[in-house]
Amino acid sequence: MIIASKYEIPDTCPVDCIGKSEVFSQGGLCTRCPIFNCRKVETNDEYADKDGMFCLIKPEDYREDWAKVWSEWFKGDMKEYPILHLKKE
Repeated sequence: MIIASKYEIPDTCPVDCIGKSEVFSQGGLCTRCPIFNCRKVETNDEYADKDGMFCLIKPEDYREDWAKVWSEWFKGDMKEYPILHLKKE
């Protein structure tokens, strides 16, 4: 999947992602992950696009600074948490 119009990340969660061992929570790794936020899922509610799909954040709208960090993180060993700054630098 391409996010922020230029950064490549996996389409699905990697088997060895450290986030898989966490309890899912608002402050967890997965809730910031572009795979979770940008992956389209099927829905039949008012949020569906013309194809009946929905995502929390459109891939092209994902924060560019975070997209770069995630892209590098997925290409690395994924053993440490990615450093995602709250304030854009």
